[in-house]
Amino acid sequence: MEQTRKRGFANHVLQGIILLLIILMAGAFTTEVNAAAKKKTLIVYYSRTNTTQQIAKKIQKLINADMVRLKTKNAYPSDYDEMLETAQREQDENARPEMADRISNWSQYDKIILGYPIWYGQAPKIISTFLESYDFSGKTIVPFCTSGGSGLGTSASSLHSLVSSDAAWKTGIRFTAGASAGDIQTWLKSEGIQPFTGASAHAI
Repeated sequence: MEQTRKRGFANHVLQGIILLLIILMAGAFTTEVNAAAKKKTLIVYYSRTNTTQQIAKKIQKLINADMVRLKTKNAYPSDYDEMLETAQREQDENARPEMADRISNWSQYDKIILGYPIWYGQAPKIISTFLESYDFSGKTIVPFCTSGGSGLGTSASSLHSLVSSDAAWKTGIRFTAGASAGDIQTWLKSEGIQPFTGASAHAI
C-alpha cells in the first residue's frame, strides 16, 4: 500500500513537471511568433529625378512597407551639368553631405531595402552618410539601384564596407525606369520578402 502511494505521488510530480515544460515551451513559441510578427521592413531611397522613387513606390505597393525618401540638407543644383560636377566633386573628396531629417523608430525595422541612382559608377554620397548615421547591427540590407546602362558596379561593395560586420548585406539588383511590377516582385521573392497583411504602411 505504501509503495502504491509513493508511485502515485511520483506520477503526480512527473505529470506536473511535464505540464510545466509544455507551458514553458508554448510560452517561448508564442514569444518567438510575436517577435517575428513585430519585425518590419523599411524602404529607404534617394532620388533626384524621381526614377528611383518610381521603383521604390512599386516596391512599397507590393510589400506594404514603410518608406523614407532621403534628402540632403543642401539641395543639389537644379542644372543637370552643375549637379554632375557637384556629384563628381563629392566622390573625389569622399564627402558626406548632411541629411535633412532623421528616421524615427529605427529599432523596429530589421530589413532595409535601400535604393539609389548610379552616379559615375557609384551611389550618391548621401547614401554613405545614411549608412554611417545608423546602427545596422542585426539588420539585413537589400540594395537596388537605378541607371540607364551601368549596373551596381562596385557601388554595393563600397557601401557594404560602411556598415557593421554583423549586418547582412544582399547582392542587390539594377532596375531601369521602366521596370515592371512583375520583375520587381520576382526579385523581392528571391530575397525572401513577402507582402504584409497587416495595417497599411506609409511614407515616414
